[in-house]
Amino acid sequence: MNHEEILTYIAKGYWEQVFSTVSDGLKQNHKDHILYTMLGKYYERINVNQAYLCYENAEFYCDENRDENYATDLGLIQGLKSAIQTQDGFDLQKVSIVIVSYDMGEGDYLKECIKSIKETTPPQSYELLIVDNASTDGIAEWLKEQSDIKLICNGENKGFPYACNQGIKSAAGENDILLLHHDTVVLPNTIFYLRMGLYERENVGATGSVTNGGQLTQGIGEQYQSTEESLRFAKTNNVPMKQPYEKKVFLNDFALLLKRTALDAIGLFDIRFTPGTCEDWDIALRLHMAGYQLLLCHNSFLIHFCKEDGLNFVVGNEALDKNIQKLKDKWGFALNYYASPRNDLIAMMQHKKEEAISLLEIGCGAGGTLAKLEHLFPNASVCGIELTESLAKIGANQLNIIQGNIETMTLPYEQNSFDYILFGDVLEHLYQPEDTIKRLLPYLKDTGVYLCSIPNIMHFSVLNPLLAGEFEYQDEGILDRTHLRFFTQNSIRNMFERCQMDITRFCGRIGTGVFDLGLEQLPAEKQWEVYQYLVCVGKRSHKR
Repeated sequence: MNHEEILTYIAKGYWEQVFSTVSDGLKQNHKDHILYTMLGKYYERINVNQAYLCYENAEFYCDENRDENYATDLGLIQGLKSAIQTQDGFDLQKVSIVIVSYDMGEGDYLKECIKSIKETTPPQSYELLIVDNASTDGIAEWLKEQSDIKLICNGENKGFPYACNQGIKSAAGENDILLLHHDTVVLPNTIFYLRMGLYERENVGATGSVTNGGQLTQGIGEQYQSTEESLRFAKTNNVPMKQPYEKKVFLNDFALLLKRTALDAIGLFDIRFTPGTCEDWDIALRLHMAGYQLLLCHNSFLIHFCKEDGLNFVVGNEALDKNIQKLKDKWGFALNYYASPRNDLIAMMQHKKEEAISLLEIGCGAGGTLAKLEHLFPNASVCGIELTESLAKIGANQLNIIQGNIETMTLPYEQNSFDYILFGDVLEHLYQPEDTIKRLLPYLKDTGVYLCSIPNIMHFSVLNPLLAGEFEYQDEGILDRTHLRFFTQNSIRNMFERCQMDITRFCGRIGTGVFDLGLEQLPAEKQWEVYQYLVCVGKRSHKR
């Protein structure tokens, strides 16, 4: 890496070149302390806390056994750190890493997790707290032998939320809190970029990492078969990115960094969710209600093995369902339904990621889909309308979401505004869905489209009981008791035909997959297989 080239960019104020060149260099060598120093100079102009983190990382990677100018470079870095601490706006806190342990089969995962923290994180930047929930596998004895760990040993299994609260209460001073599952492996710069995200702006209350596989809404999709493969990926992923942050409705607590001031404002974990699960969803909602945003850091990747079966705070489906109901009782809605992004509708979009598109989502919930779209299309303008006031308030905390009834409200948008209008499982909830389709049509650009998902009343799960004389409404699904209208393939086609619109793509959810069904009419026996139709519809004079 040509450091002199970057110094020239710095001298001339070519900051975009500084950023991109440093990023490319760190992909080649994530231990290059000079590049972190130059990255710190980039951030000094815009965020002193992030600049300090860069200098702290530079100091960590400055190695006397590897760097011939070690003493000179170290002195320079330490001088830059000291200077930053005197500047206005500096309020960076250290991190208390809290891990809950319980009977892990000799604790191999926990030992590997602790090792990875020490190998990748500046030692002066954190303290490590372990809360052991009365383990019987010997891990508590091993932990007691470690001189650099704060340890709390419970006489009984207190559950995950309670144990997390114990760790938070025992953390030093004003430290931010990183909750980390025992079966994670922290990779180079995982924690660094979590902290960079947390101090991106003042109203960020929490950040989370991405991980391997398809885990919930934070998985990157790829499956890595070994730690070595994950490490190779991290070295090119955990680097400066231009668009690293995705706003989230909630973050999972396998790696959850909480800003201390935000945590002080909302309080600790709610122990009603003992033994565990949903406590992270609840704390996310409380953060939103207090005005804090949550960011998923795409340049903070770690390994999560999901090996918590023995922990006894990760529970089976029955206990999970109970906690989801507790969350619904507390907040008045099912967060898992209203917060997840509609990846099936996003996949139907035709524009390129760099294009400046405009999009409106009807029934946007808390904004999970809009936040995903805003990240995927950084030049997009996204907005939403949500009927439920509490959901709209949560979404409006970080997105352009308003509360209203789409069938009766006055629309605040200019006509011919949107490339896309999304109806994700919405039309069946309306009294007059056809009128709403016609009402919104002037707000669609001539080349714009509706993207709709609509349940199919002809699905065999409805027809089979019906043939036996049963037609019972349910809490969710095709016969959701809140549905006011029911649709078949024919009625969907006829509805848009009457609205002078053309279906340009017709897909269907069959089992766990979504398939392109073509534009021809499906035979009845195929319609029985389709649980939900997904359609792309444009104005008649502008077919896509």
